[in-house]
Amino acid sequence: MGSNVITNLLLIDSSIPSYQTFVDSVNSNTLPFVYSWSSSKNDLDNLLQQNFQFIERIALVFSSTGPSSQTFLDNEPLFLDNEISPYSGNLAWLINVIKQYNVKNIDFLACNTLNYPNFVNYYRILTKVTGVTVGASNDRTGNIKYGGDWVMESTNQDIEFIYFTQTIEYYQFLLDTGFFTLAILSNGTIYGCGANIYGQLGNKTNADYDSLVQMISMPTNKTPASISCGTYHTIVLMTDGTIYGCGENINGQLGNGRTVSDSSLVRMTLPANKTPTAISCGGSHTIVLMTDGTIYGCGSNSYYQLGMDLLDLFKISILHWYK
Repeated sequence: MGSNVITNLLLIDSSIPSYQTFVDSVNSNTLPFVYSWSSSKNDLDNLLQQNFQFIERIALVFSSTGPSSQTFLDNEPLFLDNEISPYSGNLAWLINVIKQYNVKNIDFLACNTLNYPNFVNYYRILTKVTGVTVGASNDRTGNIKYGGDWVMESTNQDIEFIYFTQTIEYYQFLLDTGFFTLAILSNGTIYGCGANIYGQLGNKTNADYDSLVQMISMPTNKTPASISCGTYHTIVLMTDGTIYGCGENINGQLGNGRTVSDSSLVRMTLPANKTPTAISCGGSHTIVLMTDGTIYGCGSNSYYQLGMDLLDLFKISILHWYK
């Protein structure tokens, strides 16, 4: 088998931060495919027929969200919590692909999935029905520099160079939902703990913490009213109606017209004559409710969560019943 023979398929969820790094880092044996909720099984079937007679390994790259299943092809879940035959759409499809292409290994590149019974049951079904070897993790998945590894604990196999070249080391995230906590104290200070890869704790160190540390980048004469956390970013609504954010910003989720991450609080650019009353963060996007009932958003739009493909803050909907 030559080194340039494609034998592996890498399925990459477009909602993970910097998914292009995975695309750019695959080795010559691996074909990458970026999917979203709108991708179809038929489209992927056509891709497989054009590129494979057999597939040695498949890997799915996604950000784990605790015990919840992932949205996969055709806007359907990867699996249902209590799968029984006949299996749900995406599970039945994957079983068919494994059998049709004689897949030997399937690896799930996400954090901690072995810790959740529904994922474990899903893996058992795949193994029982197809005989495939399932690789999955019970800890953080990603580069060692950021507290993870590429070892699939279910097989004790390091899969880094099975699918990738050395350039995967440029991937600066972990495949989880962030794992950090922030709280406003009664004196108006903010403290946090946990993951701090992109400075989402707002203390400029970019180091993880297992005990509370103070957010030291608080703007002068500002008092926080509420906080919302995304995967790797933090948004703070102040009592005077201004909004500040810190952390990962590759998708523009800090709303300051830039896509540069920042470990100190930066001010969000608000629409003219609008006053925020509430904030809410998704994984890589931010939603702001205004006092007049209009809603604005910024950041990732890979699942149309913003309604349009822009990075700056913009209106996505006017909910008249909020007025």
